Order: sequence, then C-alpha cells, then structure tokens
Amino acid sequence: MFPPQEDGVSIGNPSFSQTNGNFIVVDRIDFNSSSDEIWAINLFEGNSSLVESNGSSVGFPKYSTDDSRLVFQKVDDQGVTNLRQILLNNDKITPAGASQAYVSGGQLPSWYAIGNRPTSVEENDSEPISNNFILSQNYPNPFNPTTKIEFSIPKATFVKLKIYDALGREITTLVNENLSNGNYKVNFDATDLSSGIYFYRLDAGKFSQNRKMLLLK
Repeated sequence: MFPPQEDGVSIGNPSFSQTNGNFIVVDRIDFNSSSDEIWAINLFEGNSSLVESNGSSVGFPKYSTDDSRLVFQKVDDQGVTNLRQILLNNDKITPAGASQAYVSGGQLPSWYAIGNRPTSVEENDSEPISNNFILSQNYPNPFNPTTKIEFSIPKATFVKLKIYDALGREITTLVNENLSNGNYKVNFDATDLSSGIYFYRLDAGKFSQNRKMLLLK
C-alpha cells in the first residue's frame, strides 16, 4: 500500500470502509517532526490520497456508514481533544473540502455513522423521580431524523445508553457517565443513518433494558 517509509515514520491505526473492503484509512505519523497525516487508500486499484494534515494530533480516522465521510480526532490550541468530520468525493479516498468541527470534547472515534450523537443530556425536573429504573419509548417514533429518549434512575449510578442497528452492531454511545438520581432526556440525531429499525439500550447498575425505534426518511 505504501512504499517503505524513512526512519521515524509509521503507518498506523488502520480502519476499513463500511460498505466494502476496498478502502482503508490510516494515520501517517512522522515522529521526527511530531506530525500526523490522514491518508485514504483504494486497495483494489492500489492508489492513495492525502485526506488532511492533522498537525501534531493522531487522528484515529473512521469511515461513516456509507463511506461518504471520515471522522477523526484533533487536539485544539487549548489542549482539548475534539472530533472533526470531512466529506469525501465519490472515489471514497479524496477530500471534497476541508474538515469541519463535529463534536467538541470528543475523542477516539469508534462508531458507524456520522451524525449520531446527543446534543445534550438534560435533567427533567418537571416530573417526580420514580422509585424504579425506567426506560421510556422514544418520541416521536417513527422519527426523522431526531428523536428524544427519556429514562429515570432512582439512585446515583453509572449509566450507559447506546444505539444499535438491526444486526446488533453498536452505532454510538449517547451516555457513558455517572448520574445522580433523577429523570433524564437525551436527543438522538440520526441524520446520516438509513431508514430502518434501530435499538437503544440502557444499562444502569444491575438494570438493563432494550427498546426498538423506527427511522423513516
């Protein structure tokens, strides 16, 4: 894929495309200059393309579900790690423009779809706190492209809320943190997902529950 590199240069963090095995994206890390470049490769045709120079950050780039975009991490001037996304041309390896900010404070992307992230985790004080763990049905449902997921936890605990596709593949993590007892509401944006059935799963202490939702575009 790449010719032999000079001393101090490493090709790493490979990630295959989602629609087929022809494309791969990697970090080209130059330890001599403490710099990183993101490269995409067409394994079938044997050609490659520089997607973006990533400064001193290591990107860990990933393809989106339809391979139309890449997401990668980059450390800003304040030392905060953020996620950026970049649109690709139809050849799946050349950039269609410069990257844009995607998620502030995000890092180490490991996901299947661009655009799937919560805008916030809101505490809902308008309802009394239940004595039981509750995972409510999302609303609206069916939805396009956003929906809300509400849950209640009767005591402080570590909470995970994840989205899965119909084959059980993890799409994204909406919540992954310690929360105090209360009622919570999370926005889910499925802008770049295809129509179909998806599942969301809440794990809170020993409590675990799945629910089904339908995306219609």
